Amino acid sequence: MNLNENAITDLQLVEQIRNGDMQALALLYTRHYTPLLLIARTKSPHRDAADEAVTDVFLSLLNRENELTITTSVKAYLDQSVRYRCMTMYSIATRKDELRKKYGMHLADEEPATNRMEMAELRTALYAALRLLPDQLKRAIELSYFEEKEKEDVATALGVSPATVTKYILEARKRLRKCHSLKTFLS
Repeated sequence: MNLNENAITDLQLVEQIRNGDMQALALLYTRHYTPLLLIARTKSPHRDAADEAVTDVFLSLLNRENELTITTSVKAYLDQSVRYRCMTMYSIATRKDELRKKYGMHLADEEPATNRMEMAELRTALYAALRLLPDQLKRAIELSYFEEKEKEDVATALGVSPATVTKYILEARKRLRKCHSLKTFLS
């Protein structure tokens, strides 16, 4: 596709995207990103939200490659898709704000129950694996990660040099990666 990218029409690129061509998607993205971002910025004052809307539209092209049918103007299709995505994002954000105002702190951004259960299981498996480590390695991990201490503070607490703390942490992480009870969560 490098030979003459300008000779390829947007409709031809869409056809190539339907066949799974990632380079075609990248070229379409390059051609239309800036104008689409300008459209998104008129709908959303935040650059990150506008960028997210444009990126979502291109990802949807990829996700819907088999059912993608654009027969006239790709530009018009992309423009309308970005406008629609911005309106959807605004609608969702507005609804969340309304619910937060109505219910206050009861609607904190909580994780679904399944995520909380998985995290609890992971935490239990992690603590069980930590108990199997030698005391110095376990203490280095606890101080570094759980108590968020600096390497020098960990070294002082353990009575070793900062370089030794690094070695302890590397060795502990190596052993934890081999721990059977954690492999189900890390794979």
